[in-house]
Amino acid sequence: DAGLIYVSDDQGSVQGANPQIREWTFTDLDPGECVTINLDAQLADPCVAPQLVDSVYVAATHSSSCHPDVAVEDSDSAVVFCLDKPCVKLECDAEPDSACAGDEVTITATATNCSAAAEDINVIIKRPDGSVLKDTTVADVPKDGVVEVLALDTMPVCDPPELVSWNVEAVAKNECDPDGVKETCVAQIKCIPCGENCPRTPGFWTQQCAQKGNGSTKFTESEVTKIAECVDEVSVFFNWADGTDFSRFCAMIDPERPMNPEKQLKRHFAALLANYCTGELGLIANNGDKINLVLSTVMNPECPGVDAKTIAELIKEIDDALINGKTDKYGALLYCADAINNGDNIPLDPECSEKADDPDREAQLDADSFRLGKAVPNPFRRQVTVPYALSSEKAGQKVTINVYNVAGRLVRNLVSEVHAAGQFEISWDGRNNAGAGVHRGVYFVRAQIPGEGAQVTRVLYLR
Repeated sequence: DAGLIYVSDDQGSVQGANPQIREWTFTDLDPGECVTINLDAQLADPCVAPQLVDSVYVAATHSSSCHPDVAVEDSDSAVVFCLDKPCVKLECDAEPDSACAGDEVTITATATNCSAAAEDINVIIKRPDGSVLKDTTVADVPKDGVVEVLALDTMPVCDPPELVSWNVEAVAKNECDPDGVKETCVAQIKCIPCGENCPRTPGFWTQQCAQKGNGSTKFTESEVTKIAECVDEVSVFFNWADGTDFSRFCAMIDPERPMNPEKQLKRHFAALLANYCTGELGLIANNGDKINLVLSTVMNPECPGVDAKTIAELIKEIDDALINGKTDKYGALLYCADAINNGDNIPLDPECSEKADDPDREAQLDADSFRLGKAVPNPFRRQVTVPYALSSEKAGQKVTINVYNVAGRLVRNLVSEVHAAGQFEISWDGRNNAGAGVHRGVYFVRAQIPGEGAQVTRVLYLR
């Protein structure tokens, strides 16, 4: 067969009609005499077929007075199994694209068997300091088989804007090459400054307005008044009469029910500005906590449906939407302000004594007419769960929750039904409406009830 290349033999063959044919001639063989031919051949690289056949054909003639010119023939064959040498393709990825020291990061390595033969694949992910983060070996990976290794790590101390590297290597071995072949790649994340941000939720500011003195009050009425005056100065939309700043601010933070998209946006906007003003005024809570927002902070990830890239730009965009009644923007702007107030898409001060994502956020689920919660786990590989809640004021409303890709195309309908009041959760398994698995990447879970702006949460699918 083609793929078996002649090297030599010990009986002096000559080439036949083509390079794949060798011929021998033996004369005057005695009765019972046996001739053995030892032939060396080499397998082509790469294999031309999994099985190669070496065929032998023998023809003999004999002349005698009893049997003139008698011809006999016979044939046989031997099968050679050809195994490809090991081959591996390696790809690396890192999420998020940028992070500050102490942030959780995800490194993904994908190794593919590009050989025709099964092979053992070993994948090693190394930290920036050279230590091994993950070492995984999978045996007998078939042709085109994939080994995916996911590793969670912490962003090391770094100097912005350097790129921090995780080195990845994959070694493939099989019978043809026990030493194996190696491929490498590098996953990189941009180092960004750790934030000085330490925000609080609207629920926190509701407690400051209440001034109950039961431990929930962290600022005096005089201090809250100063914060409210600052909020009035920073915002164009908020334009309160002198002497009414405290009451008008608290009316925004804790508005009368029922809620609607405009009231929700005003509430979160007032809280966002209060978080900024507290730091700007240098006020410290009575328990020593510092509250602050840095206006130049870049939101990461960006808020879907919002043009702003920084907190300062978001303040201007919300102001403009409220002044000009751009109701179609309320949902996206509300989602973005809520994310900042909960510290979801901004770097937090490592010394921030209270993570913004506190129990108050869950408590507000009953107060707001409708809320989409935080997706967990995120990123995810098999299933992600998203909580949502509907207040008694909106009971009986139809809830619609869909998954969209980055191009805005519908991927999966998760919920489309009338709900009673309460807290719920829905899971997504990374499949579309047809039941097929989707590609890895970023997707958006979008929830809405009639008469209110949509709420969106971003999820990262690692298949």
